[in-house]
Amino acid sequence: MRATTPISTLAFSTKQKNFPRPNHVALGKKALKELKDVAKRLYRVLAHAYYHHKELFEEFERKTSLFRRFSKLCTKYKLANFTPPIPLGDDEE
Repeated sequence: MRATTPISTLAFSTKQKNFPRPNHVALGKKALKELKDVAKRLYRVLAHAYYHHKELFEEFERKTSLFRRFSKLCTKYKLANFTPPIPLGDDEE
């Protein structure tokens, strides 16, 4: 089995072509499935960054809130059904 790297994960994500343009058109079943797959892959990249590069992750998260926003997006649109093992901090809304 070939290991998946963050770069190949993101490369895969950018090759997906059947997502609708941002004109508020409902997603088809295939596009929604692929979007969920992309969300899972991105979550794995973020989890890797947290567990293997924690200081950099925390510094970046303080500046950008990327994981917090990603987590809210996944919850709002039911893209991933995970309880984040990455702590969001005490000030979570």
